[in-house]
Amino acid sequence: MEAPSTPSDAEQSLLRWLESEPADAVEDDLAALRAHLLDAFGGAGPGTNEVVLRALAERIGDIGARLRPLMIARQLPVEVALFEANEQLCALALDVAAAIAGLAGSGSVARSGAEAELCEYAIGLVTEVFALCELAAAPPPAGTWRLAHDFAARRRIATAAPDDPLRCAYVRLLAVAVAQPEGLTGREIAWLYDFLDARVLSAAVLVHGVGDTSASAWWIDLGADLAPQAVSRRPAPSGSMLGGEVWSFNPRPMAQKLGECIEWVTARMTAAELAGMQGEVEPLTAEEDLFPPGLSPLETVALLRRLRSYWMAAPVRGQPRRQHQYVVQVGIGLQAVWDLGGGGTAEVELAPGVDGPQREPGRARDHERGRGSRRDRGGGRARLAP
Repeated sequence: MEAPSTPSDAEQSLLRWLESEPADAVEDDLAALRAHLLDAFGGAGPGTNEVVLRALAERIGDIGARLRPLMIARQLPVEVALFEANEQLCALALDVAAAIAGLAGSGSVARSGAEAELCEYAIGLVTEVFALCELAAAPPPAGTWRLAHDFAARRRIATAAPDDPLRCAYVRLLAVAVAQPEGLTGREIAWLYDFLDARVLSAAVLVHGVGDTSASAWWIDLGADLAPQAVSRRPAPSGSMLGGEVWSFNPRPMAQKLGECIEWVTARMTAAELAGMQGEVEPLTAEEDLFPPGLSPLETVALLRRLRSYWMAAPVRGQPRRQHQYVVQVGIGLQAVWDLGGGGTAEVELAPGVDGPQREPGRARDHERGRGSRRDRGGGRARLAP
């Protein structure tokens, strides 16, 4: 193993700034971080110095922790400045995570146990990217899933112990992805990332190959930049169509674990009701170590039941998907109003538009609705011709 490199003058200047107190505003702190990175490395990336990468990961994690409450408190779509800050932080976190993963896999880390610690930093940054993107109802940056899969393949996550921290971190990403996070609110997304730990994640099945063809099975192409794919919707392609090795993921055992959690919360609500308290609306506290704070018991039970249904079997369409786009008209109401008013001499022309299959309701739906409904803007429109 090579000896750890000594930070350059530019890297030492960056380290001094990283050790200083952060700015009060998240946007200002992020802008200062990007400026110092540009001064230290130009456009060449975050470098390969272990000390610098660790400090960068900690500062990015701190900024992400401060950014999450701001994203949760906003209605979608968030204002442009906050959305761009979130996007810039995700891109920066992905670059640093890739640099840390590359350093951990290069064999140049001299200290014993440092490689595992670096991997925890890397997967932690990737988790932060997914969480922030889901809070913003935005897709993760290109290469995020590929980096997560590459990390899992290098660390042989599929053969690790069920409660291994790195395995649990990777399985957490899979578990949230197959739970359709676009249908969750911001508070539910943040709560879910805090809730999922080894108690639940260790029960998941993650193995090599695609032998599992049950309704709850998902396949993962480790060489592709893709989220897990449901076997019931799309069977795994042949070897020539794959980008790399294939793993099978089954969250059904985790769904069975959630049954115990639902029973515990339901019993608490019943006891509170018998005592004359409002047990359905009072948030669960951190002292109740089964659950993180943030949701009321009623909200917790609703979310856990939804997760259980998604993990028991992948949702499939009740009817076959339409092969082509179909015509819609959203100006019919305007024509009716015009007719009621006498019509006059003007003509109402309905310009038909096209629409695709509807999306899952939730945070992504709110994102479209907040932007003035792209579907309505791109659909039919009424035009008055004199």
